[in-house]
Amino acid sequence: MASSSSSSSSFFNDSQEKYDVFISFSGKDVRRGFLSHLVKELCRAKIRAYVDEEMKRGEQISSSLRGAIQNSQISIVIFSKNYASSSWCLDELEEIMKMKEQVVLPVFYYLDPSHVRHQRGAYKRAFAKHELKFQGNGLKVQNWRSALKNAAELSGYNMSHYRNESELIDGIVNGVSSSLNISPSESKGLVGIDEHLDCIRLFLERKSKEVQILGICGMRGIGKSTIAQVAIDKFSSHFEGSYFLENVREESQKYGLKSLRAKLISELQGEKSTFVHKRLVRRRKVFVVLDDVGSSEQLQHLVTDGIHWGPGSRFIVTSKDKQVLTAGGVHAIHEVKELGPKESLKLFSLNAFKKSHPEQGYEELSQRAVGYAKGLPLALKVVGSSLCSRDRGTWESTLRKLERYPDPQIQDVLKTSYDGLDDVLRDVFLDIAFFYKGEDKDHVIRLLDASNLFAAYGIEGLLDKALISISNDKVIQMHDLIQEMGWEIVRQECKENPGRRSRLKDFEEVYDVLKIIRELMPLKG
Repeated sequence: MASSSSSSSSFFNDSQEKYDVFISFSGKDVRRGFLSHLVKELCRAKIRAYVDEEMKRGEQISSSLRGAIQNSQISIVIFSKNYASSSWCLDELEEIMKMKEQVVLPVFYYLDPSHVRHQRGAYKRAFAKHELKFQGNGLKVQNWRSALKNAAELSGYNMSHYRNESELIDGIVNGVSSSLNISPSESKGLVGIDEHLDCIRLFLERKSKEVQILGICGMRGIGKSTIAQVAIDKFSSHFEGSYFLENVREESQKYGLKSLRAKLISELQGEKSTFVHKRLVRRRKVFVVLDDVGSSEQLQHLVTDGIHWGPGSRFIVTSKDKQVLTAGGVHAIHEVKELGPKESLKLFSLNAFKKSHPEQGYEELSQRAVGYAKGLPLALKVVGSSLCSRDRGTWESTLRKLERYPDPQIQDVLKTSYDGLDDVLRDVFLDIAFFYKGEDKDHVIRLLDASNLFAAYGIEGLLDKALISISNDKVIQMHDLIQEMGWEIVRQECKENPGRRSRLKDFEEVYDVLKIIRELMPLKG
């Protein structure tokens, strides 16, 4: 027995797990074809499906299989030619129809629903054999007939209504997603993305035949690359060529901008040779994403310097630094903000429970996890995935740990923004993280200037890199996880001896350091 999960196509034997979908089927008819494709698409849509992988079945369904049925929210029953020939399938169906709270979706796979409902055709022949085999147990056969009739009367999917099996599978997956209250975007793990796509669509549809560049900015882990990737997947068909050039900052450092530009043009031409025809690019309307651009020079070299793109071409450039986009000459900037509370809970739940809401009994713990992430998609995904299929004790312990020590996977991503700062910006950043978050901007500027830290330069630089924000035009704010990253950077200066660190925030550590200093001071008198 086995299950496929949304994060992997591998199979597990734990029938006590919770599943979104249980699939009942005749292996003889669909196992190696239709079923495998259906399971793959359910998996891609982040829907956990239980599939019995036993090739040889006994006379009666096992208790573990019965548990899998009971622990699923939806049952898909694939009625095919030989389904009714299997007493195992009929026992499964009988068990499924007992589940009053469960959604049952019948699929009529090259089969007339009336043959199921009234046991005609192949089903009539199958039941003739069952009548002989179970002569002493007429109630059993009658229960099977009743289960078939009731299931066939439910709203489902008829292969004859679709042009091909692929369309049928799409219909089933969409129906399951709808029943689980998962939107098409959410079924792919994408939450809060539709409004961003609407803005991008309006930009791409601009009437101008001129080459247009849209900049997408925001802090690390906010979802800039994901939004750009979905946009090129969704809208590329409206262009004559498209390409997603990832990790521009890193790749240009490794191979140089000249090599990167040659690669971009070659990909858009559909040629892999090193001999690049720029003339061909001029004729084509293209859609290109430059992901994680680190400087305005990179942007200009890849888009505007010496290349004449086809009329109506569009570029999306993602960067954590707003100034890079402005100096690079983008025509518009779209800033990505943190997710709101409802969207955060959905994204967390999709990673922790593989559905859009928390499991019963985990609501309060989920709210704690969402509170920790503060709307940052990276944190919601990392923490949600780490808690997936864990027991309550592990949840409690993990959340207590996160409240004291930041998650290294999240911190490693966020720290790349700090690593790119100069010394002045680093000092301003750490001072704000330790002392000035939530303080009046003008007051902070006076204090920083008094320390010769070039406050105006520092604050503007951190704003451009999305490391701080200004609320109500006067209060300096910083995301909690970015602030934690600053604290951790200083803690790493000297883990064991707080007195050797450049800054202190913990009251007890401050007290201990002052106590040691007092003890070391020579006595007067």
